[in-house]
Amino acid sequence: MLPVRLSSVGGRSHEVIREAIERELVDAGWRVDDGFAGHLLIGNVRELSVLVPWRARRGADPAYELYDVEKHVACWVRVIQTPLQARMIL
Repeated sequence: MLPVRLSSVGGRSHEVIREAIERELVDAGWRVDDGFAGHLLIGNVRELSVLVPWRARRGADPAYELYDVEKHVACWVRVIQTPLQARMIL
């Protein structure tokens, strides 16, 4: 995939490579669902999801949302967690 140029943050432009984020999700044990590719990346494992919104891909202050579909519980984290870690957090 090609780098995506996003708006400037702090006067510096940041290029974010979607493929690198997808690889990080897969390496952590998530299955990537790119059905919302224009808005966010989603990683799924059974009832758990990790959501990577566009602002997290800017690199300035990344935050990722962990979500448990069955419990309807979510929380924000600063690093991509493994599904096991997500289960323990949620």
